[in-house]
Amino acid sequence: FLYPGRVKASILALSLLLGSTAAAQAPSASAVNGAIDRGVKLLLDRQELDGGWAYGGSRRVGNTALILYTLLKSGVDPRHQAIQCAVAHLEGQHPERTYDTSLLLLALCAHDPELHAARIQDLTDLLLSWQAGGGWAYPSGTPDLSNTQYAALGLWAAGNAGADIPARAWNDLISSTLGFAERGSSGYGGGFAYRPGGSATGSMTSAGVGVLAICRSFVSSPGRRLSRKDSSKLDSGIEAGLSWLARNFSVTDNPGVGASHHLYYLYGLERVGALVPAERIGSRDWYAEGAKVLIRAQRSGGSWGGYPDTCFALLFLRRATHPITGGATGQERRYAQAAGKTPVRLAASGDNPIAMWITSFSNVATESLRWEGEKGLRIERVIWRVDGVESTRVEGDASSPATDPRFPHRATFDAQGKHTLEAEVHVLAPPAKTSSGRALPPSLRILRSEPLEVRVQHACSEWLLETARDYSRNLLRGVTVSASASSSLRGREASRAVDDNQGTAWIARGDDDEPTLRLVLDRPVDANTIVVGHARQGRSENVPWARALEVEVKINSSRPKRLRMHSNVQRKARLDLGERRRIESLELMIRWRVPSSSGSRDVGLSEIELQLND
Repeated sequence: FLYPGRVKASILALSLLLGSTAAAQAPSASAVNGAIDRGVKLLLDRQELDGGWAYGGSRRVGNTALILYTLLKSGVDPRHQAIQCAVAHLEGQHPERTYDTSLLLLALCAHDPELHAARIQDLTDLLLSWQAGGGWAYPSGTPDLSNTQYAALGLWAAGNAGADIPARAWNDLISSTLGFAERGSSGYGGGFAYRPGGSATGSMTSAGVGVLAICRSFVSSPGRRLSRKDSSKLDSGIEAGLSWLARNFSVTDNPGVGASHHLYYLYGLERVGALVPAERIGSRDWYAEGAKVLIRAQRSGGSWGGYPDTCFALLFLRRATHPITGGATGQERRYAQAAGKTPVRLAASGDNPIAMWITSFSNVATESLRWEGEKGLRIERVIWRVDGVESTRVEGDASSPATDPRFPHRATFDAQGKHTLEAEVHVLAPPAKTSSGRALPPSLRILRSEPLEVRVQHACSEWLLETARDYSRNLLRGVTVSASASSSLRGREASRAVDDNQGTAWIARGDDDEPTLRLVLDRPVDANTIVVGHARQGRSENVPWARALEVEVKINSSRPKRLRMHSNVQRKARLDLGERRRIESLELMIRWRVPSSSGSRDVGLSEIELQLND
């Protein structure tokens, strides 16, 4: 999972040219920020509707946790929809591996350590229960330095967040990590290997130095101090590892193994720089040289290969910059209407909530509405509309001119994207006179603004959060399901509807008049809710297939129930059974469909789920 493969030879060849100069000049902040923004945008665009990210067909906890951690460290606001959905997706997850647990700890500690305090402690205790001989394995098998590195990173984040970690865990970790170091005639030879007695590599040496630096930060606190002898061993291990990295320095490959695990090594090198800390490895400016290589190696779409490699690259680059992605600069969004013929001009600021107010009135439009001797307008009320719907009424006092004509309002949003703000101002006009000179009663006049368009970035609809939580509620996870269908397109077979991946779907042929999906479970499941999703492509609302309108559902060959699909292709349909049912098989027939914009009648469903809700 954390060893995503080799970097292409063409990229390495370019990198070798870039890394040939020891005194490489660091790329500009704008170049680094641009690379980070492109990488972050790619990750945001690839998120599934359930809040997670699938990698290589796997929906591992660690993959989503690593991406969540990377987005937060790259400056994406915790209020961002993608962050909220990812956190909701991970809420009910129960990791069973060292990598997954460690990365989940990193993500939760980066998101909100106070909010997740209880779970952080639980995950910390789980991780500590797997410690064997001071190190960590998968957790089954023999401990290795890679699993140990990530366990140490997870414990480091948890410890800084206030989790309780016994001193013995750190002491045992020091002893175990030193066991991965090469031995020389006078002590530690320098490099670290994946397992004791193996050959040293750049990725494992940076891992060993980083782990020891983490341990040193914790055991140096009062009550946890090492003996002078053990402290000397710890410092010697760090110094020997740094010397090895200096002698074998490279940012264009992973010393000792070449292209293998290159970006994993670079992230380890960044951790060494941050944890030791060290601005240089030997005489080399590791960040300047590494950043230059990474910027040139970034692909046109924003990635550096798979999700893990992309995350490692972003975490390296983020070390010394503050990118603009996700509003990380802290600048508040502001909107204002230019002066024109519109009688009411508006302004707004913020993201969620958004504050809005009236900035001015057109003199031409309001000239006849001003009472004699008065400069302001007599305003009875202002009706604020958001997306064409009344949001609130701010009452005024029409007995005198408005002393504060802004009539401010704050609105919150449950969906990100474009929204419109409008104001309708009720003004009490001065009494007019008839031709005979008789005064008429004051009249009410209405002034309207033009719509002011704003963009909300930090919002998340409740249905999206519910969709993200569905993943951990799905009772079909872990159940073997035999799937068959009346027809299917190549690559869109029946099994795609129950493959634990929101981005895939079963698609029946357009000439199939009764598209039917049959599911047989290898063991009965008690459930009271059936969840059915539209066939989609990621988050897009535009799909190349027909849309299912109504589905007929049979449970264990019983009398069918009708399920009306949601009009929004991104939203799932939920069939409430009213009571708990013991489900052994399901049959879903699409009764009605709407052809796609291209006229296609191919139609299908995505991710059939069973839930047991209160």
